[in-house]
Amino acid sequence: MYIRRAESSRRHTEHYFYSFSYTYHCEICSKSFSVNSHKHLHTGEKPYRCNICAKFFSRSNSLVKHTHSGEKQYHCDACGKSFSDGGTLSRHKRIHTGEKPYQCDISFSQKAQLAAHISNHTGE
Repeated sequence: MYIRRAESSRRHTEHYFYSFSYTYHCEICSKSFSVNSHKHLHTGEKPYRCNICAKFFSRSNSLVKHTHSGEKQYHCDACGKSFSDGGTLSRHKRIHTGEKPYQCDISFSQKAQLAAHISNHTGE
């Protein structure tokens, strides 16, 4: 089962990183992206504002995940740490399991780590 997942992940990675048609090209770092929000990393611009607390975010998905309920309904059964987002709990659990589902010639526990590694291959 794990081999299939790793193979599927490898195929997805190859498709996404090598054959994806990128629309936006960053003039600062020369990287290409499918969305134009990358520029905020260079400019420090945070155009997305919370209407409750007036906190600003550079990415719209960060604003969407931002919450004021204080409720952390996702709990790690290994260490008891709590999270407000299920995806964050899933990533956290890899600390305990040692799972590294993102692979190239080496394995990574987070997709962003693999993306940074892949850029070494592509020079982007």
